[in-house]
Amino acid sequence: MILLIMAAGMGSRYGGMKQIDPVGKSGEFIVDYSIFDAKRAGFDKVIFVIKPEMRADFERTVGSRVRGVKVMYAYQTLDDVPAGAVIPEGRVKPWGTGHAVYAARDLIDDNFAVINADDFYGRESFEVVGEYLKNASRGRYCMAGFRLENTVTEHGTVSRGVCEVNADGMLTGITERTKIETGADGIAYLENGERFPLKADTTVSMNLWGFTPDFKDVLAKGFEKFVRNAASSDNPLKCEYYLPAAVKEAMDAGATVKVLKTGAKWFGVTYREDREAVVSSIGALSEKGEYPCPLWRGSILVTGGAGYIGSHTVVRLLEDNEDIVILDNFCNSSPDVIDKIKTISGKDVKLYEGDMRDRAVLDRIFNENDIEAVIHFAGLKAVGESVEKPLEYYDNNIGGTVTLLEAMRDHGCRRMIFSSSATVYGNDNRAPFTEDMKTSATNPYGWTKVFIEHILEGVCTSDPGFSAVLLRYFNPIGAHPSGLIGERPNGIPNNLMPYIMKVACGELPHLDVFGDDYDTEDGTGVRDYIHVVDLADGHAAALGYARSHTGAEAVNLGTGKGTSVLELVTAFEKASGKKVPYVIALRRAGDIAECYADVSKAKEVFGWTAKYDIDDMCRDSANFAFKN
Repeated sequence: MILLIMAAGMGSRYGGMKQIDPVGKSGEFIVDYSIFDAKRAGFDKVIFVIKPEMRADFERTVGSRVRGVKVMYAYQTLDDVPAGAVIPEGRVKPWGTGHAVYAARDLIDDNFAVINADDFYGRESFEVVGEYLKNASRGRYCMAGFRLENTVTEHGTVSRGVCEVNADGMLTGITERTKIETGADGIAYLENGERFPLKADTTVSMNLWGFTPDFKDVLAKGFEKFVRNAASSDNPLKCEYYLPAAVKEAMDAGATVKVLKTGAKWFGVTYREDREAVVSSIGALSEKGEYPCPLWRGSILVTGGAGYIGSHTVVRLLEDNEDIVILDNFCNSSPDVIDKIKTISGKDVKLYEGDMRDRAVLDRIFNENDIEAVIHFAGLKAVGESVEKPLEYYDNNIGGTVTLLEAMRDHGCRRMIFSSSATVYGNDNRAPFTEDMKTSATNPYGWTKVFIEHILEGVCTSDPGFSAVLLRYFNPIGAHPSGLIGERPNGIPNNLMPYIMKVACGELPHLDVFGDDYDTEDGTGVRDYIHVVDLADGHAAALGYARSHTGAEAVNLGTGKGTSVLELVTAFEKASGKKVPYVIALRRAGDIAECYADVSKAKEVFGWTAKYDIDDMCRDSANFAFKN
């Protein structure tokens, strides 16, 4: 079934594009809740009827986060009229709610419901309409009938379709009242300066209708007649073809409309003053468990989730009660990490063993889970090895990411947190590195990160609703304070801290320090080391950001302080009480002298800062080393 949302109105009384004004705690709009309720009631497609200039706003906002339904767009424009029709000179606005549905005629191929974008109808309303439409046949329509007292506002007049309903619950007539207000003497409508009372339990239409596809024929015929007569009407520049008028035309031709009465409380933002009450009402429903917060929260796919950074991030996300799905091929990690994650968190995770280049595995994951976002760690990551095996790195890192993005596109997932690297700053920039610096690389591993960032920027350009956060970390070290998970690569370590740990534990004879002739204080390379627990916090913050923003955003995660290789060795010896023998070796291909971050953007954008210092990192690294 289709949910058609009339959203082209600019809300002149409210003073802006009211349809895209957030009312939920996580930036949701009223229309988000309507779509969510409709999805629960069995609707699987959404058509937004908008003005063409509104599309980018919709795609960046509600269109980017809605999942589980197909989203389409139809444009309501003044010139979308039957062939031969003459548009009155000077008219600028489209033709009303009947015309809005007419505008979507080419997309309607199933039974469909129609709603306003700025009205909150409540779950019950969609359930009764959806249940009716599942078995509705040609010419058998329905509408949700609200109690008038549940649909008024204290801040001004409203328009409502006042319904006449027979003993069988069928609509026999509907009168559009454009000035209904509530006062000390009750509810009344205004006409020619007089007040006419209305009963509180009067059944009214809030433009939640249910139709079968043949209604398109009614609209085509009725709208053609309306436009033909518009020039001779009393107000040719503003007259509108209202949806209730089209319904009456259908009823005159033999169609029936079942009135499905609902006790649901309507609320909406007709006037700017209404917004506070709407925010409060939706917040109360969320607190009662009627709606999750965030509304469109789904599962998070973590590629490489059994790896060093991935496992710590999974633990951190489980603290936030996220539902986690892990994909890992264990080429540089161990399956027993999954059990350790469960031990630390006391929660379960779903594991798929496989390669991100395997499209069949990815399709299985997306088909079996409601994946909201991907946190992408999977990839080969050793600088020296990448120089020796460039093709393997390009194939795995870039090829795998493209395959993953293709799967995300085909399954409607539009959020990615990407594990980038400070290596993208190359040799041409001077520390501290800022996100606006030109990117380059000095080795194939670094180039894979540069290329993937460019790919994600291109995806965001082509799809305004896509969100990509490019996290450029510096050098993660440390371990979870439990000592259960930490950096434990298979074989000889390529990274500094795990090598130090193996030397301290007697598994390797000494540490090779690659170069002592850099232009640094002690001649050894300087890096910005960051505690892996801080880094995991950064990913949680990035996920929150991606849920409410679109586009590509690069953000450094580091401490902003540089530490040399020999300074790190000394700090580890102090924390562990173990000596770490080392020898000076030749410089490693592709390495640079200094690499540390300007981390001000992370604080500004995410509200994130690193909490742990180098002594904390060495303490937790030593704890992990000696327990494992």
